[in-house]
Amino acid sequence: MRRAHRHRIHHDGQSTTDRCARALAFLRAAFYAHLNGLRLLPPAGGRARSPRSLSKAPVTAVVEIPLPSRKATKALAERVAPLLEAGDLVRLDGDLGAGKTFFTRALLRALGVPTSEAVTSPTFVLVTEYEVGANVLLHADLYRLRESANASGEKLAAEVAQLGLRERRGDGAILVVEWGAGAEAALGGSPALSLDLVTTGKNSRIARLHGPLAVSLVKP
Repeated sequence: MRRAHRHRIHHDGQSTTDRCARALAFLRAAFYAHLNGLRLLPPAGGRARSPRSLSKAPVTAVVEIPLPSRKATKALAERVAPLLEAGDLVRLDGDLGAGKTFFTRALLRALGVPTSEAVTSPTFVLVTEYEVGANVLLHADLYRLRESANASGEKLAAEVAQLGLRERRGDGAILVVEWGAGAEAALGGSPALSLDLVTTGKNSRIARLHGPLAVSLVKP
């Protein structure tokens, strides 16, 4: 007698096969991270998700990269630059002085913006536009809007919407946004990369990255 194969579905809607495949993909990415001296951390709750190329599930793993110097931060920006595509959003988080604008400057240099063109924090102008090849990159700083909105999600979203960044992203512009947490909907949706810079010393940082591009950074 043939025994019927039972395809178990868990309470979270995932089959046992899917969960095993995603766990295997996460372990594979973690192995590559280990080879590159990086840390790939599972999301809260212990549910490992696979890279975008291996699964349709959202990528929630966190890549943790030590940045012992400004040179290391610049090198990370140079690794991120060739991965960016039209319409990508990069969200930068971290305390004041953590190096968000420094990272953006290094990213723009890697994308071909000459050193003769100054790259400064757009804290007061809110948005600065740069030509990067055949595309444009918009560097935005939402710190002042966040302060004026008193961290109110709806008010912040309304303020950000007036900048037209969602529409520009829809047209293919790359967005790099400082202090953008909580404003993703007004920015056109989830970021391709979220980077949180944690200060550990005068020039040393730990970069915590998540999103589709984070896992791409640890692939061979």
